[in-house]
Amino acid sequence: MPWNVIAQVGDDAYCPVLDRDEARFVATIDKPNDSHGISHNILSDLFKAGLKPTETAIDLLNFAAIVYTSDLRIWRGYNGEDAWTRDIAVHFPVADPELWRTASPQIKEFLSFLTGDEWNLSFRTKLPAPAPKIGNPPLIKPDAVCLFSGGLDSFVGAIDLLADGHHLALVGHYGQTQRELIATFETLRPRYKERMVPLWFYLVPPRASDEQIVESTMRARSILFLALGTCIASALDAGSALYVPENGLISLNVPLTYGRAGTHSTRTTHPHTINLYRKVLQALGIDLELKTPYRFMTKGEMLANCKDQDALKSGIHSTMSCSHPQAGRFHKRPVGQHCGYCVPCIIRRASMHSVGLDDEPRNMDVLASSIKANEAAGQDKRAFLMAISRLKSMSYLHITSELMSAGPLQPTELDGLVSVYLRGMKEVENFLRQKQ
Repeated sequence: MPWNVIAQVGDDAYCPVLDRDEARFVATIDKPNDSHGISHNILSDLFKAGLKPTETAIDLLNFAAIVYTSDLRIWRGYNGEDAWTRDIAVHFPVADPELWRTASPQIKEFLSFLTGDEWNLSFRTKLPAPAPKIGNPPLIKPDAVCLFSGGLDSFVGAIDLLADGHHLALVGHYGQTQRELIATFETLRPRYKERMVPLWFYLVPPRASDEQIVESTMRARSILFLALGTCIASALDAGSALYVPENGLISLNVPLTYGRAGTHSTRTTHPHTINLYRKVLQALGIDLELKTPYRFMTKGEMLANCKDQDALKSGIHSTMSCSHPQAGRFHKRPVGQHCGYCVPCIIRRASMHSVGLDDEPRNMDVLASSIKANEAAGQDKRAFLMAISRLKSMSYLHITSELMSAGPLQPTELDGLVSVYLRGMKEVENFLRQKQ
């Protein structure tokens, strides 16, 4: 049975006719003090910054907020068949329902691949809203948008674009804190202050009830990040570029063991995710060039080829790559620093080791002999070593099949993607085996 997500924007009070036993919840946008409200500062801050996105891009951003909320508030365990795949029906208001109905197949294909769920979409005409008050145009007119998470890849991506002379809108999304975003951005100010427009946004879903189980997989977060970038790019000149800086190994996210296969592996910037999102933009008529400049580079290669090494070294330790930086509290260590043993931490440290910068603090040293393979801190290291060992006896065809187990790939890009995967895994192997 599907979960019905009833989205209301502004003064909208729409509610579909549903059977009594049909699961549902309401999520509202731009309804102050509403108990179902999604808290955010996105459009208000954009308008204050003198940026006016297109109506379709605004609808896409609101839609992404609803999808993100649905992903977090509908527990996968409610599905008794496989405790994973959810059936979600979204009732959503837009300015041009016919446009969105026409684009519905592309949107559903994108969402299904991204989250592993079944999506049904129902669009209706949204209520008119008062015209927003637009602030003065920014003194620095951006010519491109770069997603900026506070992580190492987006930091390198921003540096390279700034070093090439771009004027950038740096777009960041945060939940409870923006510390890493601000700290990383501040390291760029001495060199590039006159060519950056920082745009930091928060979005917090409605508070879950005490008896509600919150879903933690967060497979849909990337649609929110992509829609943020899209919304801002739509306020710039037509055809402006949106850059998604992510290394090839992380983007491919090939399951390290067979137990991690399928939709249980995240697909945030997987090449197929990006291609499907391009189709969504095309179907919605949004004129935007979506670029992933590092899809054929390892993280270490990104560091080695960074176009401003001084800027890189001045801010690299401000960046955050860890998947659970709050884990320190469980080990009586500081929160907000790298755990040192998750998959992103291992790839990060391997890349820094490859360029001689592996000297930052972390909660645990994954190379330490005291960390056992059957402990939480040793599981990802063991999975990497198993995958590295398996690779040594695999043919090119077998490796290609392994990559495609994480999602479809374009035939013209296969050689490059296989190559970056092998180089990335070698980078990790060189790091993990250095003391063995």
